[in-house]
Amino acid sequence: MDVSYKYPLIFILGPTGVGKSSWFYRSVGILEKACGAAVEVLNCDSVQCYKYVNIGSAKPSLEEQKKVVHHQLGVVEIPHEITLGDYYRASQKIISDVLRERATPLFVLGGSGFYAQALDQGMFEVSPISEEITNQLQDELKS
Repeated sequence: MDVSYKYPLIFILGPTGVGKSSWFYRSVGILEKACGAAVEVLNCDSVQCYKYVNIGSAKPSLEEQKKVVHHQLGVVEIPHEITLGDYYRASQKIISDVLRERATPLFVLGGSGFYAQALDQGMFEVSPISEEITNQLQDELKS
């Protein structure tokens, strides 16, 4: 991450069901006062990226969503998918915009360790799979 950002990227991670989100939403006022600025959330849960997937995803309630700006939450329409690469590229732009342009603390909240690891440590750039290879693999699967 670029060291010229005013604030660091802050990760709140841990096992499912330990209260990460509830702690965060209860603490928003304290966090904003301590930071001297409004805070924003970068969702790091692959399931919560999907629009309308609300059951079993522990997605923040509408009331919680109104407390802070959320990124990567409910942005993918079913039946489309989001890959780690898609998430990573979009999140890099969000991180840059939020931390450089708005100078707002950004909290990475919850979800997949795989997504968090990519944000924290980066990832290899992989070329898209050609339509020809995709079709060949689908034909092999059918046979």
